[in-house]
Amino acid sequence: MTGLGNYAVVNFSDRIIDGELQSGLKELSERFGDPETTYLGTDPYQAIKLLAKTEYDLYIVGKGGTNCVELINGLEVPGSACIVGYSDITHLFPSFYSQGWRPIMGPTAGYFDIIKEESVQAFEQAFTEGSLEIAVETLNQSSDESLQGCIVCGNDIALLNSVGTEYGPRFQDKILFIENHTSTPKMVQYWLEVYKAKGILSRVQAVIIGHTSLNLDSLRSWSKQVETPLYHSPMFGEGNQNYPIPYGGQATVRSGQAVLKGFD
Repeated sequence: MTGLGNYAVVNFSDRIIDGELQSGLKELSERFGDPETTYLGTDPYQAIKLLAKTEYDLYIVGKGGTNCVELINGLEVPGSACIVGYSDITHLFPSFYSQGWRPIMGPTAGYFDIIKEESVQAFEQAFTEGSLEIAVETLNQSSDESLQGCIVCGNDIALLNSVGTEYGPRFQDKILFIENHTSTPKMVQYWLEVYKAKGILSRVQAVIIGHTSLNLDSLRSWSKQVETPLYHSPMFGEGNQNYPIPYGGQATVRSGQAVLKGFD
């Protein structure tokens, strides 16, 4: 096994069809060796029991879904391991981080048969080298601006759902990476408007929006409404490019790239 240490696959999703994860798990195992254990059921409380044992260095989430919002106010599971996933699990990233975990927004186990080889290599590099670079494109600022700050990352709706909870995200002066889950351009803009209305965009240093169905011309036009630097990167989020992003890590944004640290 290369780079991952001893790892487990744990599913929180309520949207599992029999055998659905097997192809992704096969690809994951062929690349990194078999997981030490797997939980592929649909009960998020059983998933938490596995995490509470804290036996492994890394936990990779099986798939996205809607179960994690049930745990958003009651998660008590101290630990120090990495937990990787995107979409639904990012409801719990602020809580995990506050309790010592190292949450990473990245591919779920069920997606390893879908994501490009480039993303698999980036996943491996993050854990072997501790840092990663992703390409970004400025939407409303000078391309030579340089910014550095702590990372907050997650699904657009999941992060908003966690605002106001005990471990809700702290946005002040952070660099915000947003995974967009919607399939229509209208809804992409809708959720950006919600972030703006809640004052989140004015509190962060910068926002980097991942793969989105909103075309870049529309995104550039909308971004002129805000003073906060906005960027776009097709390298993370839903789709076949899903580079890992470390919640609580450090990002330096300059010259068309973001350097990410905090995977180790």
